[in-house]
Amino acid sequence: MPVILAACQSGSVIERGTAAWGENGESLYLLLQNPKTADEESRVAIWADPETYALRQADILWGEDRVVSVTFTDFTIENG
Repeated sequence: MPVILAACQSGSVIERGTAAWGENGESLYLLLQNPKTADEESRVAIWADPETYALRQADILWGEDRVVSVTFTDFTIENG
């Protein structure tokens, strides 16, 4: 989880767009460089609500392989 949040906070954007989500929904898609390592093969893909930016899913990738996949059922963003 710390890698996912670090990528959201300071990872360089490699790719961005939208993706279908659910039956009629749409999701913001970002492919981010993992800021915790200099290895370019380590990346984080995230899907988020396009209006609230709440995370829906995140995958930690190594090259073309998915190493970890997390699906969020509830995500709250708080200013602190």
